[in-house]
Amino acid sequence: MNRNTVSQNLFQIKSIFLPILFVGWINALGQSLDGEIGQVTSHEENVLITIDESGSLKIESRISEEVKYFNDNAKLFGEVAVSYPASFADITDMQASTSIPIDKNKYKKIPVTDFKRSDNRSDGVFYDDQKKISFIFPALQAGAITSFSYTQKYFEPRLWGHFLFSSLFPVKKCIYTVSAPTNIKLKYKVFGDDNKQITFRQEQKGKNLVYTWEAHDIDKIIVPQGADGIWHNEPHLIIYVESYTFNGQEHSVLRDVNDLYAWYHGFTKGFEDENNDGLEDLVASIVDGKSTEIEKVEAIYYWVQQNIKYIAFEDGLGGFKPRTANTVFTRRYGDCKDHSVLAHELLKAAGIRSHLVLVSSSLEVSPEFPSLDQFDHMVLYLPDVSGGRFVDCTAKQRNLNTRVPEGLADSHVLILDPESCRLEQIPSVPTTDSAITSERKVSAGNKANQL
Repeated sequence: MNRNTVSQNLFQIKSIFLPILFVGWINALGQSLDGEIGQVTSHEENVLITIDESGSLKIESRISEEVKYFNDNAKLFGEVAVSYPASFADITDMQASTSIPIDKNKYKKIPVTDFKRSDNRSDGVFYDDQKKISFIFPALQAGAITSFSYTQKYFEPRLWGHFLFSSLFPVKKCIYTVSAPTNIKLKYKVFGDDNKQITFRQEQKGKNLVYTWEAHDIDKIIVPQGADGIWHNEPHLIIYVESYTFNGQEHSVLRDVNDLYAWYHGFTKGFEDENNDGLEDLVASIVDGKSTEIEKVEAIYYWVQQNIKYIAFEDGLGGFKPRTANTVFTRRYGDCKDHSVLAHELLKAAGIRSHLVLVSSSLEVSPEFPSLDQFDHMVLYLPDVSGGRFVDCTAKQRNLNTRVPEGLADSHVLILDPESCRLEQIPSVPTTDSAITSERKVSAGNKANQL
């Protein structure tokens, strides 16, 4: 789990039409041109959810998009890549082509024949399982129309469920449908549709319910400098499988925060029973001479910072499942989860209670729509230290006496308290916590010291 990479955030499971990653650059380019470079004339995604003979959910989606270009800057968009996490999804049956104008209302279709599948390493991650399929649209020019489509299969239903209606170009038509049997309960909500452009309808077709969201004339994405990101403002849908019934038995998937905790807790089972006796002598040496609780916390925190390197392995469940404290201590490296778990066990050996905390740095997480792929970072919460303190074991904190470390203010968090798992929003940092005080002596006879 790495808060600096897109792959461990919302795009963890949703494939990406790569140019959308460069929205800021594209907007700057588009603003220097007269008119738009292109328009998404149609974007459609059709999802089919089924239950197989073993009682497991199967989710498969067919994605297609058509873009029309208005000038020769279309050449800037020739290289395309679709990204996906290989442990949780797969992409098949990819097709793409460019249609170039040869006469009035006549086009010549040039299919893409070369698709390359390769690794797609994320920034700030030593290793992960991100893959991509790359290709180049041929003969892009003014008047050209590009189209592509592919099928994506999702292996983990808890990591499915986001759809963005806008794009880097204005969107003429966008349709998202989900077809599922009536014994599958879905939970969904539209965000960012301030102009009420998205319509919804539900109808029954045979044994399935078909949910359809449709939008027309959506403005292109514009991300002002310093803004929180597209998922805060752009129109998008969040949808999850709440539960389903198989052979007369109901199976909960993501009914509420407790289901999310139960799933994540499965990654940490056995940690409580791990023999950490070897860490007790270490803790004793770290806190030797420290009399107050906050002094012990500071000593442990700085020991972890100075002795455990940040190296992220986010392969498969490694993006969610932390390593054990003994493993991290022996290897002397790990990601944010690993730092937090080690510090958690060291604090426990020192008699200080702490909880692991999942952090969402880029989304407003709703308790109604819990999903692990909304979280991209892990920290600790110390409920008994000075009225409660959040501690980020991978970031430099100027002052551990403050309630909130730098960079976490206003973030949404899931506190993994076994007795009361809950979603909260970290409060803003008081200005007094960010103040830096300095003193200077000024002597009228010494110009070098004058302010």
